[in-house]
Amino acid sequence: MSVSFPHPLVFYGEKLTEEPYSFTVSTDGEDFNGSCTGQEEDCRRNVSFPLGAKKCVTLRGDGAFRDTGRICLSGEPPLDVTLSCRHLNVSVSWQHGGPRPGAGFRVHVGGTAGHQVSDTTALRFDLSRFVWASERRYLGFHFVTVTAKEGRSQSASVTKTFSYKQSKAVEVRCVLDFPAVDLNDSESGATLSFRNPLAIHEELRPASGVEFTASSEEGGAKDGVCSAADAVCRLDLAFPEGAKKCVKTLTGSLLGPGGGGEVAFNETGPVCASSATEASMVTLGVMLLLFFIAVFTVIIAVWKVKACTMKTLPKPLISPMETQEGLRYATVSCREDISPLTVTDHIAWREEEEEEDEEALQCGGGDHLPCNQYAAGGLSEGSGDDSGDDSGKTETVEMEEQEQEEEEEQEEEQEAALHGGGGADFLPIELLYAEGELSDRELSEVSCDDSVSPYDCRHDL
Repeated sequence: MSVSFPHPLVFYGEKLTEEPYSFTVSTDGEDFNGSCTGQEEDCRRNVSFPLGAKKCVTLRGDGAFRDTGRICLSGEPPLDVTLSCRHLNVSVSWQHGGPRPGAGFRVHVGGTAGHQVSDTTALRFDLSRFVWASERRYLGFHFVTVTAKEGRSQSASVTKTFSYKQSKAVEVRCVLDFPAVDLNDSESGATLSFRNPLAIHEELRPASGVEFTASSEEGGAKDGVCSAADAVCRLDLAFPEGAKKCVKTLTGSLLGPGGGGEVAFNETGPVCASSATEASMVTLGVMLLLFFIAVFTVIIAVWKVKACTMKTLPKPLISPMETQEGLRYATVSCREDISPLTVTDHIAWREEEEEEDEEALQCGGGDHLPCNQYAAGGLSEGSGDDSGDDSGKTETVEMEEQEQEEEEEQEEEQEAALHGGGGADFLPIELLYAEGELSDRELSEVSCDDSVSPYDCRHDL
């Protein structure tokens, strides 16, 4: 059985010395000494076990490295270990009979540019970040080892080797993919073009350029090259008259610092030319589609606006002339000359009505016009049908004014007698109902509801 491990000084980035690194692999019955130089990425030592003995080892090394402890070989190793590296994606996957709780896998990837050890319980592990960390990494030689482990026990390891560099002898050679390739028809032939991979992927920028070869169906081939400064790689091709303008295969590789091809591109093809007419028709079709979409959107928007503005008003909850709680409603036309409704005090309204009645009585009562119409010039002399009787009406008004003045003088004399200092006797007291006032009996029959003034209601004190 072979025991291997990464060179400790290389793994931890320690300074290498000319002297080899020494270590000892101990089994239950024997010690096996070994050593490895700085040029070796891995340190290895073959060991043997007695027939039927348990296969367990302990590793001890020079320097400040601790012993690994007793590690035993047990369990089934990972099955069907597969390494996949297409374009920039690198991963390793495997199968297993089903690890028990607490079991897992150890993935060790390493090579000329360093090492990385990771533990996982999945059946797949992504290696892309490690490989594309630097130019030295992706152009180097790599190996990946998968080991099933449980506690201090582990299974036999399964290893795969891979590299992007064409000159490395490995089990799996990784390749890149070309971007989308176009072949545009022209009068003299056709032009092959694709975006420069160095302008798309930052991981490839340490390369100096891209070289590629286009092969036709007639067997001809033409080489092209583009530098890292070019955004698009182009190649003009000529085709025989009447021949179909197609590129059968397109191959290429990245140019390293020395100018040679370092990383290969996956072969692609065939690619055929599209005429200018076809391209124009496609462009026209796209533009028409966008136009119809815009018109349809505008029509829908206009229709929605009209639908919102043409909505009917809601119906009234109470129909015209419908009675509710003894009140009757009627529709009123919306005329601007109708003044707003004003609510006035019921008591103040009655007082104003009584004043107007008194004023009418003073001016002659009946159907005579109020006095203020004469005072304000509302009626001029000689106006109306009774202009011939103006003198008679004037005499009647003067007599009424005299009677009113006499009544006022009598009231003033009575007040003087009452409030004077002479101590006059009380006048005979008579309690009379004023005009329009209700008697006690009538007051008792009046119900104090909203239709009667509070002053007309009877109150017991």
